[in-house]
Amino acid sequence: MPRVVVPATSANLGPGFDVLGLCFDLSNTFTYSIESDFQCTGFSSEYDMDHNLVIKSYKTIFALLSQDPIPIHLHAQCEIPISRGLGSSSSCIIAGCVIANEVLNHPFTKEEIAKFATTIEGHPDNVIPCLFGGLVASKFNDNHLFTVSYPISTKLHFLVLIPDFELETATAREILKPEISRIDAISNIQNTLLLLEGLRTGNEALIHEGINDTIHVPYRKTLIEDYDILKHIVYKHGGIGFTISGAGPTCLAIFTNEIPIDDINIELVTCAHHWKIMEMFINMNGTRIEV
Repeated sequence: MPRVVVPATSANLGPGFDVLGLCFDLSNTFTYSIESDFQCTGFSSEYDMDHNLVIKSYKTIFALLSQDPIPIHLHAQCEIPISRGLGSSSSCIIAGCVIANEVLNHPFTKEEIAKFATTIEGHPDNVIPCLFGGLVASKFNDNHLFTVSYPISTKLHFLVLIPDFELETATAREILKPEISRIDAISNIQNTLLLLEGLRTGNEALIHEGINDTIHVPYRKTLIEDYDILKHIVYKHGGIGFTISGAGPTCLAIFTNEIPIDDINIELVTCAHHWKIMEMFINMNGTRIEV
């Protein structure tokens, strides 16, 4: 059966709130076949047919063409943790759109799929790197999608710290202030530019300064009990950047040296929650289709 391999993403990267996204090699894999009625397997019970984002996105593409959806049997092998800030919902949206486009014999371009996925998700910072890969800045305005890809230094190593609790994106949004000050806006613009150059060159000072955020991290970190402890541990062991991955609660750390995973794991026992740490590698290709 054909399958679609859809990668995890880390959005925001500190100051790039709702703009930047980075694609990793951790993936969800969805196999499918055309059947007489819809079937879903491999999903947990709460994501049955009526609450399955892959199927909803799949049907949305058919609706755009005013066609009845062709039933499929969809099977999931999911590695991306749910509601942790690693783009699990975006992976499902992209999967549904891509599978529909395959079943319909490719009526839409990849760029059009990106626009549809952004409309379903509500913002492009996760779905765009998920589809295209790499480090991407994106903006969706008046049905126009703008994307810019940025290079990443091979000096850099990325670590995610994934907790034993979920955090819904809606909750992480609600805690944000409705307005920001001019000083905070300027700071985030400055830091985003510094961060992008630091990621391109591997410059430790630029990453360390540039990853700081004033718009969402100060508020969202209050929902992550161990945040300050984790940040201290990461910097103690040579990290050069630390922030929340997406809306959280997963955290993202950047290193230029080999990551001392064993040493970090030893110190994590001081945290209130259990944290799983994983070194992540950049996926430059995004979503792929295997026939």
